[in-house]
Amino acid sequence: GRNIPLALPAAIAVVLGLYLVLGHSLLSYFGPARLAAETTPMVVPVADMSGGVGVGVVLIAAAATGLGALSALNSGCARIGAAMAAEGELPAPFGRKRSLLRGRPEIPWVGVVAGAAVVMALVVAFPLSTLLGVAAFTGLLYAGGTAVIAFTLHKRRWYTPRVLNVVGIAGTLLLALSLPLLDISLGLMAVVAGAVVRLTFRRGRGDARGGTSA
Repeated sequence: GRNIPLALPAAIAVVLGLYLVLGHSLLSYFGPARLAAETTPMVVPVADMSGGVGVGVVLIAAAATGLGALSALNSGCARIGAAMAAEGELPAPFGRKRSLLRGRPEIPWVGVVAGAAVVMALVVAFPLSTLLGVAAFTGLLYAGGTAVIAFTLHKRRWYTPRVLNVVGIAGTLLLALSLPLLDISLGLMAVVAGAVVRLTFRRGRGDARGGTSA
């Protein structure tokens, strides 16, 4: 119980430090205008300084990082889907679990497979830049909603004042609205579609319960 309150600020500080160092290095190398127009800002400096030798390492590291993050995100979404299926807010198959390896915990494999299929279909159908923008917009909405909920909490530690929640809400809104209009529109459409699906299954569950009680 004591490790998590210490680990979270430490992790945020380390990541923020890495972002600051990387951002300052790239700005110093390219300059603001050229960096904004550069499509591969990590590859170009490595190629220039190593004669192209380290480009493969950068690409492999980027691919591994992206796949790792996507795998963790897909697994988390599948577990949320399984919990929603248990509550009747998604079709029952999303709650099915099985262990892929003997002795390992069971995972909601239907949700994992469905999530992977959706991601592959989206990558084929849309440009990556658009997908990243939509993902950023919906992620920022989620973060903003979390900050709003955190604002309502009464029990707080001294280092978590409400002003941090206000700053978080303002920051997420500012970043979300700074994205291209197409990304914002598609992100809102995705949120509305998800809300329609959830409300549809909740209504169906309510009708089924009403019929059973009758």
